[in-house]
Amino acid sequence: MPLDPLTLWAVVLFIGFVICVVMLLAWWLTPTEVSLGYWAAAVFLLAAGLSLGYARTHLPETLSILFGNMGLLAGYGLLWAGVRRFDGRRPRLPLALFPAALWPLVVALPPFSQSVAARFAVVGVITCVLLALTTYQLWRSREGVLRARRTVMVLFAAMAMLTLARVPLAGRVEIDGHLAIFTSPAFVGFAATSLSCLVIGSFALIIMVRERAEMRYRSASLVDELTGLLNRRGFIQEALRGFPSQGAVAVLMLDLDGFKQVNDRLGHAEGDRVLAIFAKVLKENFRHVDIAGRIGGEEFAALLPGQDLAEAGRAAERIRRTFERVVSEQGFGPERNLPLPLSVSIGVSATDRPPPLVTASIEAVVRAMMAQADRELYRAKSNGRNRVELAVFDPGRINSVA
Repeated sequence: MPLDPLTLWAVVLFIGFVICVVMLLAWWLTPTEVSLGYWAAAVFLLAAGLSLGYARTHLPETLSILFGNMGLLAGYGLLWAGVRRFDGRRPRLPLALFPAALWPLVVALPPFSQSVAARFAVVGVITCVLLALTTYQLWRSREGVLRARRTVMVLFAAMAMLTLARVPLAGRVEIDGHLAIFTSPAFVGFAATSLSCLVIGSFALIIMVRERAEMRYRSASLVDELTGLLNRRGFIQEALRGFPSQGAVAVLMLDLDGFKQVNDRLGHAEGDRVLAIFAKVLKENFRHVDIAGRIGGEEFAALLPGQDLAEAGRAAERIRRTFERVVSEQGFGPERNLPLPLSVSIGVSATDRPPPLVTASIEAVVRAMMAQADRELYRAKSNGRNRVELAVFDPGRINSVA
């Protein structure tokens, strides 16, 4: 039994309005995600524009042609603006709505005022451009590894190509001066494709918002709010992920000397400032592949892939000297009447031949190196503070701690 195009279009429109309501509800539940408001408006305008085209036999042609196509163009423009807003960029609403605003002028000019096919072709081209811009925005700001984002990007790219491919067929959509897309069985496939794209695309956008929120929540749970470095849990996780399977590797344990006196004499606000200063020193002196974290109080840790004992020692010494200079420049010198000068003691554990990870888990190796670096750290404390102590990590020891 052949499918009735009118029935399929009715389903498309009904689902479009339902999705609009769902997006508005999602926006009400997460008001900070303004992009959901853009997309809800986009879906509404797309469904409204199609509704006017669907009912053109019962409406004045001017109303259907003018406002129906304006709704479609505005809907696709808001789709692009919403993706830009989602990525933290200016939505560029004037540009997004410009094609819709220009449409009344277009339909007043020949040949568009007299030809259904010409109007169909120009709407198709503009729609393709807006979908291409949306796809490009999704591609250029590939935040994290959002699976829903990739789905939306592929879907909109496919829609853009399908829309462009239909433009040469514009001459076939006109029957007796009317648009046959809603009534001809030849366009059943178009209706089915539109239904699928509308449903999958709209729900993928909602899932994309939720997926990013979950990703940011997980990320926030692994970051120390004060310093912006990883916390203990985050450091361990990233160290396990970034630990090299071969080659040199080093672990540093760092502890601020004289930090308690800052809190006791100057207040916790100044103590927080010292921690932030030290975190900045670490960020500026480590490579992008190095992993650093605040693992408690004034104690920090770092994993340096590809660094042997000598290289890690030089990195530690550079951090020690830089921090000593910066805290003095920031007003924590003798003028603050601190009994002890602010400095950092560092313990280093390094090896150029990590143990085969078939005999010991990565976590056991990391924790063993952290334990050895911690012992070197307290040796630095015992030997007068403000110094670096080094030790070679023996991979053979891991079997005793694994």
